[in-house]
Amino acid sequence: MVTDVVVVGGGIVGLTAALRLRQEGLDVTVLDAGGPGAGASPQAAGVLAPLLDQAKPEPLLAMLIDAAARWPRWLEEWDDAGTAPTLRHGVLVVAETAFHLTELRQLERLAQAVDKDARLLDAAQVRQAVPGTAASVQGGLFYPGAAWLDARSLYRSLVARCLAAGVRIRWGTPAVGFERRGTRVRGVRLMGEIVPGGAVILAAGAWSGLLLASVGGRLPIVPVRGILAEIEGVPVPPWPVFGRTHHVVPRPDGTVLVGGVEEQAGFAAHVTTRALRRVLEGQDLYPPLADGVIRGQGAGLRPRTPDGLPCLGWWPGLDGLFVAAGHFRNGILLAPLTAEIVAAAVTGAEVPMDLGPFRPHRFEEAP
Repeated sequence: MVTDVVVVGGGIVGLTAALRLRQEGLDVTVLDAGGPGAGASPQAAGVLAPLLDQAKPEPLLAMLIDAAARWPRWLEEWDDAGTAPTLRHGVLVVAETAFHLTELRQLERLAQAVDKDARLLDAAQVRQAVPGTAASVQGGLFYPGAAWLDARSLYRSLVARCLAAGVRIRWGTPAVGFERRGTRVRGVRLMGEIVPGGAVILAAGAWSGLLLASVGGRLPIVPVRGILAEIEGVPVPPWPVFGRTHHVVPRPDGTVLVGGVEEQAGFAAHVTTRALRRVLEGQDLYPPLADGVIRGQGAGLRPRTPDGLPCLGWWPGLDGLFVAAGHFRNGILLAPLTAEIVAAAVTGAEVPMDLGPFRPHRFEEAP
């Protein structure tokens, strides 16, 4: 059976694209190498902030701002089913050194262009806002309008909504390449099987470059392993708190996620004792963590491109193959906008933004 669209990748980007395509009336099959929740998406902090403590390239920042504005409307679409995760607001970036505080002060004007109510806090205001914050904190930048949600609840809800809408999801089916007829992609190759499709969406995260290489394409996406620990039995901060090297994020079940450690470890998606020890240094940012109990730990491979921009667009020379990969830390934030872009491209509608800076073949154009 030929499906209208085959989506390679069952993470947040692939599933949101699949759901949006299904809403357009297309027959959609998703192929994922692992099981539900096995990838990076459920391991994310779930913070939907276009800006934290560092400026971003203009094309990316504009895209992130657009994406953040779409999130409330996107969640409203499925709220009637009672499965939408709760969207909360307020994110705090703290400075643990005088130099970092100077950087935040210089960023304040740009921060207010993103969130008009963003404001600098002094050390006393930070500790009043988040009791227990380290004594070394010298101030912070508070984004009242920045949103966040529980990534695990989001992912579970998204899988359920896709299935209810009629999206076929095949777990444990790693793609090994693409079926071609001349310059036209006609489906996806599995081990011993071909899944035919009218169009293929490559949304396989860190593995996207490997799959494109199977047909001679160059997509230099590398995996960056992000490590997190889940702590229970500690006071829960009211908002996510980001320092220079760690972040502390409250979860709805009363646990606290601590993360921020990133490693170049190839495609090894596991937690080492060394990495876990580095993650637990988050107690230097939020000392109450020291008395907590480790309930779990996890790792996710984040897909990073050399220029930090995602890859979005049809692949030249391979008609029917659309790339939606390389979102790095912004996969959840960019997912609804990416889905709109994919749906518009496949159906021939007007794409909601200029994809020029994000064209996936830009690395092949380099001199």
